[in-house]
Amino acid sequence: MELSEAIREINALMGMEGRRLACLIPVGYPDENPKAPPRREGSVQWLGF
Repeated sequence: MELSEAIREINALMGMEGRRLACLIPVGYPDENPKAPPRREGSVQWLGF
């Protein structure tokens, strides 16, 4: 699939024929729940008031 073909397909899906799509932001829930990465000790230092 060429880029221009993909652009036409997305524009047709979004109902934007004759316009130029500037940005597409995906919204939704992730397909999986990955484990949180381990904490990096020493990254933040509390100096107090």
